[in-house]
Amino acid sequence: MVEPLAGHDGTRGGSRPLSALLREVADALAVGGPDEGEAGLALASSLEAFLATRGVPEGGADPPESAYARLARDHVGEDPTEALHVVGHPLMASQSPVFPELDIVVDGAAVSAALVFGAAFEGPPGLAHGGFVSAGFDIVVSLAAAQVSPWSMTRRLQIRFLRPTYLHDRLTFRAEASEGEHRSIHVTAVLEDSAGRTTAKATAEFVQFEPQRFADRRSYRPT
Repeated sequence: MVEPLAGHDGTRGGSRPLSALLREVADALAVGGPDEGEAGLALASSLEAFLATRGVPEGGADPPESAYARLARDHVGEDPTEALHVVGHPLMASQSPVFPELDIVVDGAAVSAALVFGAAFEGPPGLAHGGFVSAGFDIVVSLAAAQVSPWSMTRRLQIRFLRPTYLHDRLTFRAEASEGEHRSIHVTAVLEDSAGRTTAKATAEFVQFEPQRFADRRSYRPT
């Protein structure tokens, strides 16, 4: 069984992770609009100081490799049976500031992931943006496929939106995978609201590959 990494949320010394705070800041800005007051200027100043210590490259500079990419590459030689490129992905762990925190349960080849889309993820007024809903499907179908083979990539993902998906509602993605022919994996998935109604559904096809092909993705970057 391939499960998400535990304790990978960036919490330090009992304080709340920066990623969680950034998600709340994004929600606050979505609700209140741009904050140019004293509090907003102080926050902007603090964030600029933080970024200065991180050595973020300016436009045109060669972007640094992420901690996640280094972790996934190094892990190939340690335990290629574990799909760290899936379970350690930033969107799937609670350290992501750009996607809601997921409550993931793995049962065989079935995966469920509960979450709440806040105001920062709004599309039409009061509703979750379809792009974020699609990202949620991508996460759960990938983890379901990893239960069949720890090393696989998305070949096809089709999503059908059936009814509105509301913000601030406890939603649950559910996905289940099965092995197909010619190294393929087939996954079906649904998104349910807190009342148990299906708001969207998806089908996906994955292809299995050798873990060594994932060892150094930087070689695939355009020059």
